[in-house]
Amino acid sequence: MKRIWISTIFRQEKNRVLMGDLGYIYCVDWDTRTILNDPRGVEPRYNTDTSIGRSHGCRGITFHNNEIYIASSGGNIAVFDRDSFVLKRELDLRPNVDCLHQIRNYSDKIYLSSTANDSLVILENDKIISEKNLLDDIRVSAKDDQYEKITEHVIKRMTKPNRPNPSLIPGGDNLHFNSITLSPQNELWVVFCGASTIYNLSKHEIFFQDHDRLHAPHDLIFMNRGVVTNLAPEKQSVFISYDKKEYKIFNDNTSWFHNEDTVLNDYGFARGADYKNNRLFIGNSPTIVKEFNEDLELVSEFRISEDPHETIFDIRLDERDW
Repeated sequence: MKRIWISTIFRQEKNRVLMGDLGYIYCVDWDTRTILNDPRGVEPRYNTDTSIGRSHGCRGITFHNNEIYIASSGGNIAVFDRDSFVLKRELDLRPNVDCLHQIRNYSDKIYLSSTANDSLVILENDKIISEKNLLDDIRVSAKDDQYEKITEHVIKRMTKPNRPNPSLIPGGDNLHFNSITLSPQNELWVVFCGASTIYNLSKHEIFFQDHDRLHAPHDLIFMNRGVVTNLAPEKQSVFISYDKKEYKIFNDNTSWFHNEDTVLNDYGFARGADYKNNRLFIGNSPTIVKEFNEDLELVSEFRISEDPHETIFDIRLDERDW
């Protein structure tokens, strides 16, 4: 048995979204393509409708002991038993934390990305022990011109025809910090969607930055020869080599579309990824998981739901099996 945990979200019109129907958690045996649990929704304590008419439910996934932590789009985390799938408790982190994206467990501490305020939040024993605004941290701690390069890209992203001279939002969503990953060298790396940047936070160094090519990156995976990130709205995944920063597009879903106006899902979006033992798994919209080998060749794929509104947000391979 090879278990994979998958979180999903629904993108629907506001008047069709009911509390508790915002997303589900799937546990899939990849060997048999069997869904092992009755998918359970995370019921946020706050209305998570957004101004663009979408609701986002279950987001990042991580494991701690025999529990699975599921971040919701609000400031709360649902904690399930990994074997029984029973909801054990819910952590309410508001008002400190909002718009959670990724969640990871490193050294028995839970790391969270809070995009609403560009904050890296760390929990221990289910309590906040650290909360750091990363843009402020880079301004104070980074050397050379790292802060200037990042803020320049943020302003580029903010600039619109109706907003020709934007400025940074104090304490707000500037970086759209959405992903956290520990490197093989135990360095903490992050992804700044709003700055088109992959950043080594431990060293305060930009690894890769490209406003034109790295459009809205999400997720970060360390492979043997380089990193992988998903460009969700571009409907692609990209590989960037460690040494020469060679850039290679794969998992190209640009031909995917849905011709029904009633479906508001973003067909082809690439979102969610995990990697172990030279096997790379990437989530795609609608709910299709693709497996790639070390050479980024497609090996297999599996669709977990037929609901056209549902899409994958995060994927985690259960370390007990992989």
